[in-house]
Amino acid sequence: MTRSGRTLTVVNASVANDTETEILSGGLNQNAQADVNFGQYGVNEVITHGAIFMGNDAENHVAWLEAPTGQVIIPLPTTNAGTYCGMPELCAPIRLMTGMSIKVLVTASGAAATAYLSAYGPQKSDIFKVDNVAAGGAGVEQQFTSVKTGQSIGNSLVGVTVTKMKCSAGTDPDAAVTALWPFAYVKSSEGYVKGAVGISQFVDGDGYNIQSKFSDVTIPIKQNDKAFITAP
Repeated sequence: MTRSGRTLTVVNASVANDTETEILSGGLNQNAQADVNFGQYGVNEVITHGAIFMGNDAENHVAWLEAPTGQVIIPLPTTNAGTYCGMPELCAPIRLMTGMSIKVLVTASGAAATAYLSAYGPQKSDIFKVDNVAAGGAGVEQQFTSVKTGQSIGNSLVGVTVTKMKCSAGTDPDAAVTALWPFAYVKSSEGYVKGAVGISQFVDGDGYNIQSKFSDVTIPIKQNDKAFITAP
């Protein structure tokens, strides 16, 4: 949704798993110009609300608005089949420019607890991923790394104060919960937790905890900081 009152729609019916994919303009009965880059489609519009919808409640996904240079401008709200709580606000209003694009990553159904962490700061944003939360066994920390550069949160966002964050994970919390599993968290080089965010679950076929929410946080990122999730 835009400040001018327009609603811009995008669609891609064949997104491959674990592959960074652009979503172009379109949508059934939406009277939208088809297959146009998002920045060109809405050029000069200021978007304020929106969500990327996945029609399969057994798939975990993450989305962001990307600059022509390949950097993450802003992470986007996501939702999927099940509970849908309306059109959320973006982390910040963004004026669209030619060359900007919407990108998504989708985790295959049944994948071993893949987790995504979306971090927004007024200076810079990034998307982070753990491919397999359970790889090290129960109670073991797994570090998030940037989907764009492979860097830690400290190297990627050094000097940035993260003000919005969300995490989604590809496992059902009803199956196994520990004291730390419900959170993703940022640790300093000294080992203390600087900030944490609750995990929104996407692989939850009963329709609960489907829409991934951004939390308000204040986390100043230093170079040796790292973001983690603990395996259940």
